[in-house]
Amino acid sequence: MIDDPEYKSAYLKKQWAYCADLARMRLLYEYGGIYLDTDMEAIASFDNLLKYSFFAGKEDDEMINGAILGAEKGHEFVFSIYEEVKKSLRTNFIPIPRIITYIYQKNTNLKDIKIFEKEVFYPFNPYASPIKQLLYKDIQKNTVAIHHWSKSWNPSFIQKCYRRLKRILSKSKYY
Repeated sequence: MIDDPEYKSAYLKKQWAYCADLARMRLLYEYGGIYLDTDMEAIASFDNLLKYSFFAGKEDDEMINGAILGAEKGHEFVFSIYEEVKKSLRTNFIPIPRIITYIYQKNTNLKDIKIFEKEVFYPFNPYASPIKQLLYKDIQKNTVAIHHWSKSWNPSFIQKCYRRLKRILSKSKYY
């Protein structure tokens, strides 16, 4: 477990999205490397990405997503994101793409940071398209990885039904 009071608090409250965001940023800060969500599919080498001290990609024309992030150990931009995630834990939940975008826009003097256009990692965004399926035409020559938008943080219909039924039954008394 990560030795951080905010992480421990989120863990005890079962706030898994916060736990994931804090862990992703803390580990990336401490060790450096490339972070990938489990629903990212690599289709090309990452070698050309390694020349940047930090990289991420846009999910649409404005928002920077956090499903793939690369950073050198101890990168100040990653630490700023980490601190902002901790701050949002104390107020209201803010999705990691909004936090990354906010920190990026606030820090205009960052060096060796590369924010790739959407076709590099997010050639398809089901939230920005009337067609809810990745098509072959979405993949471009410069696409390196594909985010499949599995939304593992979002409970399935069956999980929601199970949780509701469990709550109802736990209130009933059986003899």
